[in-house]
Amino acid sequence: MLEDTDKIAISMSGGLDSSLMTWLLCKEISDNNKDTVVYPLHGIDNTRPTSPENIQNIINFLRNSFPSIKINDMLTWDNTKDYKIPKSKKDSDGLKKWCLKYKIKYLYQGRTANPPKEVLEEFGGWHEEVRSHYKDKPIKELIKPFNAYLIRPWANVDKKYIYEQYKKHNLLDTLEPLTWSCIAYAEDTNFFTKPCKRCYWCKEKHWGFGKY
Repeated sequence: MLEDTDKIAISMSGGLDSSLMTWLLCKEISDNNKDTVVYPLHGIDNTRPTSPENIQNIINFLRNSFPSIKINDMLTWDNTKDYKIPKSKKDSDGLKKWCLKYKIKYLYQGRTANPPKEVLEEFGGWHEEVRSHYKDKPIKELIKPFNAYLIRPWANVDKKYIYEQYKKHNLLDTLEPLTWSCIAYAEDTNFFTKPCKRCYWCKEKHWGFGKY
């Protein structure tokens, strides 16, 4: 999964996928005695003020787990929804800014495939062709404006695969509790302390992990 390079950027949401991917990349760096520097990137949504703290807790866990690796401080941008600029455009601009500034050639994202269509229909999710449950989506592509490659190692696997990786690496009691999947707002989550159990991301996690 790790490219032969002196630095990588990882788009971290604080969720299950990007957190595990960052852990696995750090493990590969450590196991192979690489000097690769890790740059965590995150778009801050001011309507979810606990998100940066969640990610910082994950970064602290990674630094304690892999003390020989240089993990840069979190690099951020504002992606709060404002009905003027789409969040996707804000995220793209933020990722581009940091990749260009630090001359990072490889940007990792942990996005997985959706559950199978019949599962989505069961819990009321929507079918996105770009994240459909097929096994032929590219995992690496050149993003010319970034002057970098976007790498999505898990584009063709779903949350059940992610669960098996957490289980395989004994991370269900350590890393997993630090993650946050629910996208509901403060009033529906006791100020981001309890998942809503209703949003798509809660249902997807429950399908893959058997818990919210």
